[in-house]
Amino acid sequence: MSDLILNYDSTKKIAYNPNEYLFPKYCFKMATGSGKTYVMALAVVWSYFNNIIEDNEEMPKNFLIMAPNIAVYERLKEDFADSKIFNSGTMIPDEFQHLWEFESVTEDYIPTRNTKGRLYLTNVQRIYERDNAPVNPIQEIVGKKPSDTVRYYDQIMEEIKSLTSLGIINDEAHHVWDKDIIWNQFILTCNNILKKKGKGLSFQLDFTATPKRQDSGSVFEWVITDFPLADAIRCGIVKSPIIGEVENPHETPSDRADVIYRDYIEAGCRRWSYYNGVMDKIKKHPIIFFMATKTSEAEDINNYLQTKNEFKGKTLIIHTNLKGEISDKEWQKLKQETREIDISNKYRAIVSVLMLREGWDVKNVCVIVGLRPFTSKAEILPEQALGRGLRLMFGPESGYEETVDVFGTKAFVDYIDEEMKKQGVDIKRYKERNLPTVTNIFPDTLRKMEFNFQIPVLSPKYKRENRSFNEIDISTLPQGKFDLDLETYTNIKSAIGRDALTEKERWRDEWEQPIPENYPSVISYLANIILRACKIPSRNSELVGKLDSYITNSLFTTSLNQNVKDDYRFLQALSEPKVVDFLTELFVKVINKLTILSTDVRLQSESREVKDIRPSLTRKKTYNPKKCILNLIPVANDFEYDFCKFLDDDASDVRKYIKNDNNLNFYLEYVNDKKGLSYYLPDFVVVCDSENYIIETKGEESVEVKNKDKRAREWCEDSTKLTGTSWTYLKVPETIFKNNREVRSLKKLEEIIRSYESVEKI
Repeated sequence: MSDLILNYDSTKKIAYNPNEYLFPKYCFKMATGSGKTYVMALAVVWSYFNNIIEDNEEMPKNFLIMAPNIAVYERLKEDFADSKIFNSGTMIPDEFQHLWEFESVTEDYIPTRNTKGRLYLTNVQRIYERDNAPVNPIQEIVGKKPSDTVRYYDQIMEEIKSLTSLGIINDEAHHVWDKDIIWNQFILTCNNILKKKGKGLSFQLDFTATPKRQDSGSVFEWVITDFPLADAIRCGIVKSPIIGEVENPHETPSDRADVIYRDYIEAGCRRWSYYNGVMDKIKKHPIIFFMATKTSEAEDINNYLQTKNEFKGKTLIIHTNLKGEISDKEWQKLKQETREIDISNKYRAIVSVLMLREGWDVKNVCVIVGLRPFTSKAEILPEQALGRGLRLMFGPESGYEETVDVFGTKAFVDYIDEEMKKQGVDIKRYKERNLPTVTNIFPDTLRKMEFNFQIPVLSPKYKRENRSFNEIDISTLPQGKFDLDLETYTNIKSAIGRDALTEKERWRDEWEQPIPENYPSVISYLANIILRACKIPSRNSELVGKLDSYITNSLFTTSLNQNVKDDYRFLQALSEPKVVDFLTELFVKVINKLTILSTDVRLQSESREVKDIRPSLTRKKTYNPKKCILNLIPVANDFEYDFCKFLDDDASDVRKYIKNDNNLNFYLEYVNDKKGLSYYLPDFVVVCDSENYIIETKGEESVEVKNKDKRAREWCEDSTKLTGTSWTYLKVPETIFKNNREVRSLKKLEEIIRSYESVEKI
């Protein structure tokens, strides 16, 4: 951090105190639900293998993860206990498994070490050095009973003294804003212990959604990456918050909170009842969360909910302090009560003084009712107020746009709206009667079972084989033809700022672009980029030789010698975006062509029945079908709607059909334009009198359409051959369909489309 400030903060915007930046310290700003725990684990794996394989002593193989409270500790423990997250099959490359000698210590007792690497997980309260409670006369004689905290502190101190390197990772690190708190003092103590052996802490990695100082509100200076809530919402990995506006709310004067806030409470309950109804078929149980101002108000709301049949005996009340913190005693009770809250129907409502700030993650919260008068001076940030309701119920691949619906006092919703806008989150506001509808989609097996049918399940036609890169013949690859003029090349870069209206120059900046370390490091970097694009892990060393040969002899208009490769100007030229892009595109295609092969297709024993499509929710427009087993069909546009209507009302030869989506799980793998593997969902599967169809409805066509068409035709040919039933692929262009609405059979529509296809081939 100190190097970044000293080298790049030329305007002195950051107050630099050398006594605060004693070791590398970096903060990752990541929205709630965006995968902080996985990034922590990946950082551990990356550092460990850099130490073990690359002999990089700056990267540690021992780590201490600290949580701010028991709730966060318990959540982390679920992933890190017994190294569960590392053994999931996605973290450690197969070829490195034999080098992975690692264990996670998550309990109070620290066992004898028997691995190369180790992770310690602790709650920050455990590292408080001593209990300052007064000693009674008996304790003066026999001594105080040592607490678990003291025992753990002594153990972890002895462990750290035995290490030569250590990386510290802080979860929910907005708690570590003050250098004088015990948490930071402990980190400094660890650094001082390790400095006696020469180097101090290897690094401190801070993870939080809200990296702000609580005294000033300023962002931590050591933030190096920012994945804000706005990006998480756009990427569909958290719920979108929306505000429901209660019309003409009235706060009745009373000493009971349930009377004062009755209009907001009832609005939230109505919205919960709506979600509960539409989620019944898919066996999901929505949760409503009430956020009160103080404990007595929480009790009032709980008592009122007990008068409603749907919440009687199904309301959980959580007591926190005014900062949203929960005691260890309360947490132990809560943990038992809510361990399966997402998968059971034990609770429908939760009432608390505050939405828990962190560590307690319930995915099924769909409605939040805020009855707390927030202000900009509040210690609870809006991200924290909404955070427990942002995690997805169904996952990012479901296709359902999930929301958390927020109701509450004007002070509450206005503050949430205003603060979120500052972060780029534009929360939509709806009158209660205009809130978005949600539709339940399910196979209506009771009334429409005659429209069930089977889709053959075939083995993949295209697979990636593990072939050696030594088979790549560099001499057959196209030449790069890049000119290399090192005499005029410079790593000095500049930028000019101009007035948007007058184009007059307002400022000019010039800087020296960092120089890559050496030629091998650049080649290794390029190999990693190429392999990531191919989705091939950890074959860097095998590719480096081929890259070196191509760069030396074919990339530039002249061959290279070692003197050129050692020239820093050449390293800069090799790192230019245009060169990197060319090498990446070339080698990705070459590797994909080498490793992705066509295989013999086999018919699997069990077919896929359309009645087994998973029930789901949608916010899309729906069509009420006649020849489909679904109760309703979600459609993406008017073209799909009109095509469904054609299959039902006009196509006399159509007996039944299904609109395909990821809930049916009928995918086709195909070779994409970069010769890699991709997957797509055909739009419709249709059963007719004499044959069956895979149908794709198309408006505008992308570059990949021809590759998808080819694969769909292959699937139909293979299915026909293996099942004895005729399968045909048909792409229905929107313009041809609209111009031939008088057609009364799918077969006739196919004949017209084939005529157009014949014209295109001329």
